[in-house]
Amino acid sequence: MHDSKLQVPQEAWQVRFWSKVAKSEDCWLWTGSIDRGGYGRVSIAGRNKLPHRVSYELEHGPIPAGLQVDHLCHNRDTSCTKGDSCLHRRCVNPSHLEAVTPSVNKKRGRAPSPPQFTPAASTHCRNGHPYASNVLVDAAGGRRCKTCKAASAASRDRSGRMTLLPKVKQTLAAYFPGEPPTAVVVRALHLLAQTEGRLGANCSDEAAS
Repeated sequence: MHDSKLQVPQEAWQVRFWSKVAKSEDCWLWTGSIDRGGYGRVSIAGRNKLPHRVSYELEHGPIPAGLQVDHLCHNRDTSCTKGDSCLHRRCVNPSHLEAVTPSVNKKRGRAPSPPQFTPAASTHCRNGHPYASNVLVDAAGGRRCKTCKAASAASRDRSGRMTLLPKVKQTLAAYFPGEPPTAVVVRALHLLAQTEGRLGANCSDEAAS
């Protein structure tokens, strides 16, 4: 008895699809278009699809909602270079594919870890300022960027002045009710100058005596 699948003629797009697959005893590599992430791309009925997902559906049927197609060949190959150059991403062998949840797919993956910030080994701070002579060392041996510290202090100073300004305006308005803000500032500066003048005169008198 013949396999019923072999008796069903392939549609034209399926013929074109499999013509772009290099089959072997192990992985079946997609030889068509490849995206920047190393995955194949194929257009079917005007829609851009991933070849390994197409292969899975041709063999196993529709992919259940919420599941992703995982490459078992990648999980088994501990010598894989990982990343965008991973050839397993191009594999469309149905026996190498399994529909799994995103969490399972993530746990199985061996993607390279993102670079970690290591203060002791770094030559620049987190914001890209070179350490060189631009560094403060605390008692515990920790390093801090002088530029970042100065910027942080300036930010706090601006924040403090912006917080104080409304209070100053409110106090001046209480002393000079009903006057426009510009006139209030002028009068305040005038009074300040008079006060400094009196203080200076007093200091001169005390020095003379």
